[in-house]
Amino acid sequence: MRGFTQIVFALSLPLWLGACSPNTGMDFNAILAKQVGKANRIAIYRIDGTTPTEVGPKVYESADRGEIESLFATVTFKERPLPYCKCFGDLRIELFDGPHTIAEISLHHGSCFRWKDGPFNKQAKMTDESQKRFERWLDDHHVSKAKSEE
Repeated sequence: MRGFTQIVFALSLPLWLGACSPNTGMDFNAILAKQVGKANRIAIYRIDGTTPTEVGPKVYESADRGEIESLFATVTFKERPLPYCKCFGDLRIELFDGPHTIAEISLHHGSCFRWKDGPFNKQAKMTDESQKRFERWLDDHHVSKAKSEE
């Protein structure tokens, strides 16, 4: 029986590890695009990164669908983000459909998204080029920069 248990464990370990790894098998680009397609308003807040409920000042707001789409058109995610930071982020981006919040996403170190209670509540890391485009969009819209990962 001991040999059987070892074989079952050895065969199931890769499946178990895959299930526990962040972002395995998820297309975060498609997931985000679906939510952005529903959004008719965006608000961006500065947060201090140490307290999950403390929201700082609103630094941007728009009900222009073109503006919302132009921001998220800059975003492309890598397959697997590592390492996983423990902070609460630098900016909080809220997407709305009418009066309803449909996504609450925090930006971490200018490179990773974490979606509260959403499909990537771990972290989804932007590609290097996407990170530059996203930062440029923030600059163009006078949004104070997030803390970059140095």
